[in-house]
Amino acid sequence: MRRGWLVCWLLVAACGREAPPSSVVPRWVAPASTLDFGAVPALNERTVSLPLVNVGRASLRVVSAVVEEDGSPFRIVSVPEEVPAQAETSLVLAFVPPRESSYTATLVLRTDDPIQEDVEVSLRGEGRTAAVLELEPALLDFGRVAEGSSVVRPVKLRSRGSAPLVLESLTLEAPGGPRVGSERTLAVAHPARMSSTPESLTAPKKGHAMPSPGRGGPFDVPAPESPAVQSPGSEVASLAQASLTSASPVFQLVGSTRTPTVLDLASEVEVSVRYAVPSGVSAEDVSGTLVLRTTDPDQREARVPLRGSVNLAPVPVVSAPGESVPGGEVVLDGTASMDPDGEGPLTYAWELVSLPVGARARLLSPAASSSVLRLDPVVSGEYEVALTVADAAGARSLRPTRARVVAVPAQQLWVDVTWNHAETDLDLHVLRGVDAALGSVDDCHYANPRPDWGTPGFTEDPELLRDRLTGFGPEVFGYERPVSGTYRVAVVLSRENGAVDPRSEATVRVYDRGVLKGEFRRTLSRQGEVWTVADVQWPSGVVTEAP
Repeated sequence: MRRGWLVCWLLVAACGREAPPSSVVPRWVAPASTLDFGAVPALNERTVSLPLVNVGRASLRVVSAVVEEDGSPFRIVSVPEEVPAQAETSLVLAFVPPRESSYTATLVLRTDDPIQEDVEVSLRGEGRTAAVLELEPALLDFGRVAEGSSVVRPVKLRSRGSAPLVLESLTLEAPGGPRVGSERTLAVAHPARMSSTPESLTAPKKGHAMPSPGRGGPFDVPAPESPAVQSPGSEVASLAQASLTSASPVFQLVGSTRTPTVLDLASEVEVSVRYAVPSGVSAEDVSGTLVLRTTDPDQREARVPLRGSVNLAPVPVVSAPGESVPGGEVVLDGTASMDPDGEGPLTYAWELVSLPVGARARLLSPAASSSVLRLDPVVSGEYEVALTVADAAGARSLRPTRARVVAVPAQQLWVDVTWNHAETDLDLHVLRGVDAALGSVDDCHYANPRPDWGTPGFTEDPELLRDRLTGFGPEVFGYERPVSGTYRVAVVLSRENGAVDPRSEATVRVYDRGVLKGEFRRTLSRQGEVWTVADVQWPSGVVTEAP
């Protein structure tokens, strides 16, 4: 249709008297005197193309394009530098009505057509229907939040007007600080009249923009209150698309969002805000603002105040002796624990964190301010306990306080063995002398648990303190006052007990007066296999791996 219309103009131009057909000049066909944008929802954008037709034999240069009225809701989006000979190119304009009202303006076009230089086009448009934003709550109060924890609360956004609501930007603002978030100032194209986003011109000053290099003449491209970025019309976009950052280390937008976001009539979305209280903060109240830029003419920038305070975490304090003996009862005192806010009474939680391999221990009154740790009666080694406290408002200590207790045996020479198989039976043997035979009177083991190696009586004799017939151990040997000499340590896989795979990794530890002097590992594969582990020289306490 346009091609036929253009051909008609070419025929008319050929018959014209002002410029003979042989003249190589542009011939501009003036556009319609009025350009009507129709009805557009307030603060939404509609773009319209104005055709520029050149029926001449030379290119038509566009010298300038200006919207005369300052502050007009009409703006020029893009202007061609020139229109080729016998061709048509479009000038693109946009209309963003600020409110529900009728608007007019005048577009003045100037070209290098020698006959018709200037043309005025009347621009018309109407703002009809408007978006209305409803926010709930008007104030987001998080209350007192425990140090080291966080709380998430929603803000509901409802579209209650006669036009879809566009959320143009969503930011967090700290008192006296910059805004941070998803902030893009933009308007959204009217859902009913979509077109591709035109290429914009960079304006050197308000109201004008320069064309591309190589061409002269100012172009009027007013810097609008909201530069245009078009969005799918009636679609309600999710508020969880592109990640956001917080304006402070306290308030954060949860998840992600994308702007612009279009809310259909009577639709609703939620924006979630997290109030996070990091450790080490003071007890001062904290405030901020959630800032929403929308197409509601009466709430162009809606603000939701954010408020929260801090419940400082209580501090656990533990008093405990560093050493005890196997079978001892260790008093653990947490009464010095305190709360910086003075919110008592505190509640207590004791936990046994670690204990020696094979040991059996128990915490008495684990919820009291003071507890008792009952140690294994035989196994020596290090026990670790932890205390966590909470104040009356529910704030827990940021981290537990730990205490270590070492069970030091009365026996100066201590040997134990553990293994990693639940069914097999491993036996510990400690022999008096490197030439002593297994099973002899010089072998302390399950069949000879208290051999007479010292002066007559039991006071100076060694003892097999614990014997295990299956799984894991430990088997424990103790010698309170060893006689000078060399003692050999051995382990025997005595029974497979029907295990499909009897292979067992054994670990032997040798202690001299409570100090670990040697640790050895080996896998025993079959019943009756003997592992000669190490030799212990006494009283020097030197432990060497057996050849």
